[in-house]
Amino acid sequence: MQISTAPWLTLLTWLIGLAVSGAIILAAGAAGLWLLKKLAGEANYGSITLLIAVMGGLFAVYQGTVAMRQKSDQQARHLVFARDLTTQLMFLASQGDIAGGDNAPLEQIPPSLVALKLSRIEATSKALEAIDIKEMPSAKSMSALVRARAGAANMLGRAHDGLTRNVAVDFDRDIAELGNASAEMLAEESRLYPIYQVGPLLVGRLPQQR
Repeated sequence: MQISTAPWLTLLTWLIGLAVSGAIILAAGAAGLWLLKKLAGEANYGSITLLIAVMGGLFAVYQGTVAMRQKSDQQARHLVFARDLTTQLMFLASQGDIAGGDNAPLEQIPPSLVALKLSRIEATSKALEAIDIKEMPSAKSMSALVRARAGAANMLGRAHDGLTRNVAVDFDRDIAELGNASAEMLAEESRLYPIYQVGPLLVGRLPQQR
């Protein structure tokens, strides 16, 4: 049986736990300083305390830098993944590889065969929708993701409509919208994660380019 508690009780429990943890940390710190003072003596106590404080500060800065780099890498992966999915949608709509080797544009494929490619478009669109927009690295990349999702949704709507009415569908507008979104993502990728030439080597800021 699942036991539910009132929100105020959950908050009170969390605050008590936080207070206890803080008290333990403070007590441990005070005990450590007292022991250090006893071992080092009055003359060296100040210098050693300052050294420990500086080392702690440097470690905190290092930890913060690592966390920022991990966050940046995660955002970069989201941007690259979103651009790849957008490009795949354009490919599926214009020159997709449907079972049987039919590489004609989607609007030229018989409606009975469109359903085969439609499943791939739906899967790619769902993957695009699953990307957390808050994980995109900039406002422009967020806007591009919104445009890509809109283009994918319109494409799916037209494809379903074509199957329902058994007519061919023109996806030129949707492909253009996806192309603009993909180009904007690529521009943001180049701006935020440029590639530098160091002698004969090319060094990039993207995780996969390091």
